[in-house]
Amino acid sequence: MPVAAMRAGGVFPASRFDHVGIVDVAGAATPVVYGPADTRPALHAMAEQAGGSGALDAGHLAALLGPRASRVLGPAWYGYATRDSLLAPRGTTVRRGLAHAVVAAAAREGLNGRPVVQYRARRANTASLAVAARTGFTHYADGLVIHLSA
Repeated sequence: MPVAAMRAGGVFPASRFDHVGIVDVAGAATPVVYGPADTRPALHAMAEQAGGSGALDAGHLAALLGPRASRVLGPAWYGYATRDSLLAPRGTTVRRGLAHAVVAAAAREGLNGRPVVQYRARRANTASLAVAARTGFTHYADGLVIHLSA
């Protein structure tokens, strides 16, 4: 996938994919939609519908693939943190704050070996998204993967 595509969006069919993916990058004009070349009409329909709604409706988008749609993963929330954005635990307020402390410790450990770490959670898991925000992760994109049956 070309790096510029993540900001520009668009449809990217290619034979090497065994699934369909949709990545709706925060601030991008349209989502990135990719999948096998033989799903091109569905990919274009997905790009149009996902871009217009502002949300990834997994069931509706999978239905565009008909019986080829198999397992659906997502929508997922993707966030990133750097050493500068990571926030230190601030006491134990909500249910003792253990989730925040664990995520912060894991992120700090990950940042020892790389400049950026990622946090992923199901979009519907608001408690997990709150932990990510409280730890200093910035929302980057929402993603959806639809596996295809053979």
